[in-house]
Amino acid sequence: DYELDDISIADNFDGRLQRGNAPRPSPISTEYTLGNLGIERRFNWGTAISQTSLFNKRYDAFQDISQIALGGTVPLMAGASYNKSKGFSQELRAVSADDGSPWKWLGGVFYYRLNLFDCSEVAVADGLPGLPPSPILDGLIATPCAQNAGRIQGQLNIAHLVGDLLLTEQAVFGEVARALGEDWEVTLGARVYRTESSGTVSTAGLLYSFQNGGMPASRDASSSQEGISPKLSIIYQPVRDLRSYFTVSRGFRFGGP
Repeated sequence: DYELDDISIADNFDGRLQRGNAPRPSPISTEYTLGNLGIERRFNWGTAISQTSLFNKRYDAFQDISQIALGGTVPLMAGASYNKSKGFSQELRAVSADDGSPWKWLGGVFYYRLNLFDCSEVAVADGLPGLPPSPILDGLIATPCAQNAGRIQGQLNIAHLVGDLLLTEQAVFGEVARALGEDWEVTLGARVYRTESSGTVSTAGLLYSFQNGGMPASRDASSSQEGISPKLSIIYQPVRDLRSYFTVSRGFRFGGP
């Protein structure tokens, strides 16, 4: 965890770690908690392994962006962002015993779940030059998230973006290795996976009024992806202190390339 009283952004390019174009500080607060439990049990045939992880992340920030007008001497505009995620992962794996056999293998299953909430907003001073009086903007000023309300209190919330998402992944994986003589080893493996993403994205405020027809908007969406990630590896180790290998595999990243 850490907290900064003011974001580390300078207003110059000559190496001075200072700025004078922000009339208000831009504090940031983050928190990260991780818990992991590993269990192993040995059998005659090999080892069974369980890995369980739980994590929580939080990011809370306020940034003064008044430097866009009047040289940043007056507090005219600011951004506020609150992000929180909570995740869980579980892997069960079985690995063959190291019993001198030319064959080695492993296999297992994997599950991952992430809940993500994000609220980002842009607020301007009531009476900002060029902006209509607040009564005329009635209906175009968004209500801030509870987590950001204290940071932009007394200002006009002209852009409000909220995402509430759920991400999951399920996978089955395995590989088999065969020693060829004393110097060579060949490994074949694959990972079969399925990922799903679903959630709701909501927008409101003056800056989104053109695409929303002047009204707040909310959209539900979901997507899924399935695939196989194969792997081929060849290892050559002619002496104890020299080992070379060649590996071809299809990479995987949640959400696509």
